[in-house]
Amino acid sequence: MPALTAHRALFIDGSILGQTVLVTGGAGAVGQASVLLAKWAGARVIATVSRPEQAAVAAASGADWVINRKTEDVAARINDVTGGAGIDRVVDVAFEANLDTNLAALKPNGAISTYAPAAEYPDIRLPFYQLFAKAITVHLIYVYAMSRAAHDDAVRDVTAALAASRYHPQIGPRFPLSETVAAHEALESGRTVGKVLIDVDAMVAR
Repeated sequence: MPALTAHRALFIDGSILGQTVLVTGGAGAVGQASVLLAKWAGARVIATVSRPEQAAVAAASGADWVINRKTEDVAARINDVTGGAGIDRVVDVAFEANLDTNLAALKPNGAISTYAPAAEYPDIRLPFYQLFAKAITVHLIYVYAMSRAAHDDAVRDVTAALAASRYHPQIGPRFPLSETVAAHEALESGRTVGKVLIDVDAMVAR
């Protein structure tokens, strides 16, 4: 599901070859998938993170620049690393929280693909004229609403990236099936980096 979401967010408008893409939450499940697929597709990638261990994951995934959003001015850093040119696309994990930064960093005719509505912003009021002035496109990405063709395209491309050894999600803590509760608690803590896995081999063998 993260891979299909990332693919749709990146390629809903076509090829991203040569583009500069910002991935917010670059070490999360969809974020890391976006970094990996964007690099596979020939884009330059800026990833934002909030902790050093997340920065390591984003960098290992191929991000060209990694910005700590808690210690750095994200918009200023983007302006610096792009030489003032800005970015073409954002794959965004927190639409309302990041909107001002994204609008400042996007080029005219850029796009925001957002996939994770925040509970603290149940009703978002869009700054229409700011979006209008740059002709920004906003895509709402929901994997269960994707068309069959979009699913097929995503499966094809993710399979190609896997075959080329270019898609390798970070694996986080692993738990035996008997510790499923602990696995959920680890995931819900918000402190894990990488996919939490439950090993069921022993159960299958029986």
